[in-house]
Amino acid sequence: ILNKFLDNYQEDVLPWHESIEPCLSSLTAFINDREVVQLFIRFLYRLASLNKDYAVVMCRLGTKDALVKALDKHSTNLLLVTELRDLITDCEKYASLYKKMTTSVLAGCIQMVLGQIEEHRRSHQPINIPFFDVFLRNLCQGSSVELKEDKCWEKVEVSSNHHRANKLTDKNPKTYWESNGCTGSHYINIYMHKGVVIRQLAILVASEDSSYMPARILVLGGDEPTNINTELNTVNVTPSASRVVLLENMTRFWSIIQIRVKRCQQGGIDTRVHGFEVLGPKPTFWPVFKEQLCCRTYLFYSTKAHTWCQEVMEDKTQLLQLFNK
Repeated sequence: ILNKFLDNYQEDVLPWHESIEPCLSSLTAFINDREVVQLFIRFLYRLASLNKDYAVVMCRLGTKDALVKALDKHSTNLLLVTELRDLITDCEKYASLYKKMTTSVLAGCIQMVLGQIEEHRRSHQPINIPFFDVFLRNLCQGSSVELKEDKCWEKVEVSSNHHRANKLTDKNPKTYWESNGCTGSHYINIYMHKGVVIRQLAILVASEDSSYMPARILVLGGDEPTNINTELNTVNVTPSASRVVLLENMTRFWSIIQIRVKRCQQGGIDTRVHGFEVLGPKPTFWPVFKEQLCCRTYLFYSTKAHTWCQEVMEDKTQLLQLFNK
């Protein structure tokens, strides 16, 4: 469908840049299927050839790494891979410039906001810049991009068949981790990166797994491997489900999240899980902004206190202004 639309390409008519990340995700998920990988590479090459702006976006999204993996898997049996890689390599300098420009613009915006707040403190006059509150809110609430996948967690442990644990993270919906044990003893431990508060945690399952498909899941949180006992949620899985959300909008950080399969469909003993997805907090400039705001606040009040002390030394009657009488 995308290739058909691309046949009648007109600049700025469609948001083509939004198609790049889903294409890369699909390319990675179906990396073993040479025909599918070839289709995505051909589309991405056509897109990058039409407009270098899209090649810059591809560069920033890690397309070169995806191409290296595709080449490792299929050797020289793929067409247009080297051509696409060369196109992206040529645009790396533009991607770097774009990043520096974005950083400079945001730094300027933050400095402008801090300057207005400081002026407000001095003059006690309202800030009359149109949409200032909207700008400030958008600056601090974060972008529309979630922190996800391997940027959220460090490692994964499973209760059994440890050699198949990598099937949970290969992004291939056709593969799966299968447990080996008694009913209720199966679990997946996800060790989170420090400070990452989960926005959403989901697992991927398949109805065709029949009695291997999870039916009831208990989610636990803990700070040590020997102390994972805080119950966070219990979820009943319908037989037709494919993606099951286990946690949403957590308010605190847990070092370890345990997904425990308590029961399988049709009374099954062992279970199968095809993968998991973790969304972390949206990236935000609030930590940087807060740090700068605190520095300026400290400087402002330190200067004000020093000035006041000088005035008191010259005129001690000003001390009376501190009291009602």
